[in-house]
This record gives sequence, structure tokens and C-alpha cells, in this order.
Amino acid sequence: MNKISLAAAVALLSASALVAESKTLIEGVVYGDLTSHKEKQANGEKQSLFLNGSVNVGFSSGEVANGLSFNLGARGNRKLFEKERGDWGDTNFEGTVFHTANLAYSNDIVTVVAGRQEIALEWLGDYHEAIVGIVKPAEQVTIIAGYTGKYAESDYDGYYNGFADVIPNNKQGAYVVEAIIAPVEGLSIEPWFYLVPDAANWFGGKVAFENDAFNVSAAYTLAQLDEKYTKGFEDGAVIHVTAGFTPAEGLNVFAGFAATDEKGGSGLLGALVGENVNPFEDGDNFFNQDTTTIYVGAGYEADAFSVSALYGLFNTGDKGGKGSISELDLIASYSFNDWFALNGIVVANFGGDKAYEDTDYTSLRVAAVFTY
Repeated sequence: MNKISLAAAVALLSASALVAESKTLIEGVVYGDLTSHKEKQANGEKQSLFLNGSVNVGFSSGEVANGLSFNLGARGNRKLFEKERGDWGDTNFEGTVFHTANLAYSNDIVTVVAGRQEIALEWLGDYHEAIVGIVKPAEQVTIIAGYTGKYAESDYDGYYNGFADVIPNNKQGAYVVEAIIAPVEGLSIEPWFYLVPDAANWFGGKVAFENDAFNVSAAYTLAQLDEKYTKGFEDGAVIHVTAGFTPAEGLNVFAGFAATDEKGGSGLLGALVGENVNPFEDGDNFFNQDTTTIYVGAGYEADAFSVSALYGLFNTGDKGGKGSISELDLIASYSFNDWFALNGIVVANFGGDKAYEDTDYTSLRVAAVFTY
């Protein structure tokens, strides 16, 4: 984050604070974080090390009048240190993104949000310039419909860029319709349909059941591509099955299986408008062509401390022949109080075959997060 972006962030924070203090007009909440993120990565050829500083600030107004509210937010990054030239720049952290700027309306039946907003659907994630409507015609049914024209990622520890067309060189955006049907307690049925004009459409759904002791889900999505636009890619599909249980208070054990199409892989699923399917910190091979993934993991949380481990094996044919790659994620977090926490992540990726040995790397990521 450069000086201009820092000034913009401070100006937004100051303006939000003034608005929040003027309780005769608008009451709201100022939120955000100040984060120092250190990442060290090593493979067979190169070691990299950098320190990134990040400022996130936002304001949520709450209801202003007659169900109306608004939300604002921005994040900026700044290089604090890099061991070698390019260590920080190679990660695409640079820049400032005003990731949230929307107007919302809500009543007992419908909620509509228009503008820049964070979205968390199965195949639609991160930040979007969008209009999204959520309708609840009955207690057991929720319908989500929306349109997104531009897409961005913005975080202190991930890929960082400004808003751009959801599909390069295609300004028609993407449409989504999802439904959540809950006929009985704990059971949900979620069909979905996505359309990117002149590029792709995909449809599928998920069935899930959960209670206090265990949970299980199965999802399948088929992608159909427009050959005129997506030359070099073929139709694909993703199947994803998960199961988990809670053997003791605070402890969660889980496992999963995923597979992509033999020829088309995921059919660009997960590569277009964000996703919330891949459970790994990196998981670069999860959506590859002709790939099956098996993973197991466990997590424990007690008061201010949480720790988790995830191990996955990818059997993939994306290089013309079957090979195996593994990833191990170790995550720990400790909250000293309501405003300060330390997070640590170790990601180890190693190939089990000679064709994939160049993918071996180990990454250590540590973040100090001040939340306000």
C-alpha cells in the first residue's frame, strides 16, 4: 500500500468514525484490522522471504430508514521487507482495493444488496460488483439470485488485485440462481445454476445433513463450455463428498473425496468467479484434469486457542500420465484478547513421482492481526 492508498484508508476511517458518532443521523459499526504478514517459502531452486503490511477498514451503517443500510470497506497492502527483489511482488500483494461499497434493503421476506460486496456461495466467492437478492417465500425455502459484473480478491495473505471482468474480454458478467430447501431439521437440498453468457454454464447441487454429532454432504456440478470462447478447454465436472463428526467438545474430525472429469477436469469451475469448495490452503491440484483427491483432517478449539491439520493426496493425470502430489496444512491461532491474535500456517507440498518433484515446497506464514 503506497502513501496515497494509506491516506485514502485513513480518510475513510475518519469519515466512518464521524458518522458513527453522529447518532442523531446514523448509527453504525467501524470495523477492520491491521495485519503484519510474514511468509517464507522454500523449494529446490529458490528461497523467498517477505513481510507484508495490511490495513483493512470498513463501516456498516445498520438500518438507516425503512430497511435501508449501506456498507463501505477497503484494504491496502504495503511491502515492509523482502529478502530478494521480487519476493513480495511475485505474490501480487500490491495495491488498494475498495472491496465494499453497497446499498442494501431488507425486510422479513427479501434482502437485496447492490454494489461491491463479499459473496460466499459454493461456486461464487470473494468480492464482486454485483446485485444479489435473497428471498424466503417459506420457512423451509431460501432462494438466492444475482448478477456479478466484476470480481476481485482482497486479503492480507492471498492473491491481491483490483476489480476486473469476471471473464477476461467478456463484459457480460455472470448470473447465478441457488436455492436452499430444508424439509426437515438438519437436512438441506441445494440446487444451483450459473450462466456466463458466451462462455460457460454449470449446474448441479448438494445434499447435506448435520446434527450436533456428525455431518455429511455430497455435491456434484457439471460444466458446459462455449467452444467459441473457451478454446483449449473441454466440458468438465466436479464431485465432492465430505463427512465429519465431533467425538468430544471442541474437537472435529473430518474426511473428504473429490474428483474431476478425465478429459475436461473441472471445466473451468473454480477458475472464473471464486469458489468455496477447495478445503486446502493452496490446493493447486484440486481442480486439475483427471484428478481424484482424498483428504483427512482434524481441528480443536478451546477458548482463545485453535489448531487444525489437513492432509490430502492428489492423484492427477494433468501431465499425460498418472502421478501423485500431497499437501499438508498445519494451522494454529491464539487470541490474546478481543483485539490481538497471532496466526501461523505451515503448508508442505511434495510430489510422490518424478514428474511432480518440481512442485515440492514448504511455506511458513505468520500473521499478527490487530482487530478493531
